[in-house]
Amino acid sequence: MVARLRADGLKIVIASSATKADLDALLAIAKVTDLVDVSTTSDDAGQSKPALDIIEVALEKAQMASTTAVMIGDSPYDIEAASNPMYRRWRFAAVDGMTAA
Repeated sequence: MVARLRADGLKIVIASSATKADLDALLAIAKVTDLVDVSTTSDDAGQSKPALDIIEVALEKAQMASTTAVMIGDSPYDIEAASNPMYRRWRFAAVDGMTAA
């Protein structure tokens, strides 16, 4: 999926509640490290999701507005963060068909 999004010309931004070391390992296992433009982790923010800290840092580092972003998540915390009224303007799609809004 990440390769397809990249091939379609989209910027890939990761906002993970994992530590940087854990995220680096996960991206390497998934073989997508070279496809990621920007990443943020719990090391970059005061609180992890569902708090918006990590997402805000990711958007800032990517120089993007929430109105130009699509959030793809894999946990209930991602859904809760994306449902925050501050980000109601964006589209959220969870993997494995959990939800789409």
